[in-house]
Amino acid sequence: IAFWVGLYPKPFFDRMAPTVDRVLERVSIAMPERADSAGDLVAEVEHVSKEIGCSMAQVALAWLLSKPGVSSVILGARTTVQLEDNLGCLDVALDEDQMKRLDSVSAITLGYPHDFVASENVQNYIFGGVEVERR
Repeated sequence: IAFWVGLYPKPFFDRMAPTVDRVLERVSIAMPERADSAGDLVAEVEHVSKEIGCSMAQVALAWLLSKPGVSSVILGARTTVQLEDNLGCLDVALDEDQMKRLDSVSAITLGYPHDFVASENVQNYIFGGVEVERR
């Protein structure tokens, strides 16, 4: 998402910024299977950005950087102004509720075989009803 919203900067960059419709069009071309949910994700990123008063790119980048195992992100800035805006993500702090909302709307359905193996019947067959404590 950071790639697409990274090109959607603050209003004073309107002449360079694609509209949300163009962002969604790019998603539908790149990942047609995610086109329906992409609109919800872009809308949530926009909602969070308005809540905390920063750009959508900053929200997306701050969200990605807060994920375990993510040590860096690739910025999609074409101009110095966009680069400075992207680097502003280092000053953005998302609260737990905002993180949960972004995680929820971006969740990917894993489908078969994951859903099959995770089903209660298969788990009972594999573990024989024994509970395995996760650490």
